[in-house]
Amino acid sequence: MDWSAMPNGNINVPLCTSDPHEYTTFGTYPSRTSSPAASDGAETLLQACLEVSGAIGGTVYLDDIAGRLDIVASIDVASRPAPHSPPLVVTRALVSLRAESTADDRAITHAFPLRSRGNAIGVIELVSLPDRPLDTAATNAVQSLVDVAAVTIEHLRTLEQTARLVGQLQTALENRVVLEQAKGVLAERLGVDCHVAFRELRNVARRDQRPISEVASSVVASRSNGTARA
Repeated sequence: MDWSAMPNGNINVPLCTSDPHEYTTFGTYPSRTSSPAASDGAETLLQACLEVSGAIGGTVYLDDIAGRLDIVASIDVASRPAPHSPPLVVTRALVSLRAESTADDRAITHAFPLRSRGNAIGVIELVSLPDRPLDTAATNAVQSLVDVAAVTIEHLRTLEQTARLVGQLQTALENRVVLEQAKGVLAERLGVDCHVAFRELRNVARRDQRPISEVASSVVASRSNGTARA
């Protein structure tokens, strides 16, 4: 099975059971990190982990907004007998916040948590051949690489959230400026104070079922033709 052919975000999360080789469908979720930049960065991280460890394939999982796992990159070999959902070892690594592994006669699966501020924001899953297990040095090297990546990912997420907040504040400020201008236009043309003008704007918005910012924009725009209609 070639996981690179799977669309981002379409994964089945394993049910927590006592059997490390048991897989079951838990849910399928949309990706929040499916942009080309995010996918390229995750693939670069995965390639670095494969080079350091000597593993033959792997997958990068990140949590989505609801805290559910989301595939953002996958590098595999055609001979890998992969299941339809991530192994339980991935879930164990999320919970334990340490590297976990499990093995059968086909492959050894390793899971490294992306740790940031005492939480796991995702997991790097690596698969090695049964006769080529990761030694202590390789395990420590991969976990160190993954920890650095986790801090970077969290920083980028913080920047994205800040950018969204700045955009929302800018929009609110612009709407407020337009609203004050509309109040002034109506107050002058109707011969009322600004409080009455605001009530008029609000009444029109309710009557027409329009946002008050839209009504205010219409009033300001009407100033050029000498009318005060919304």
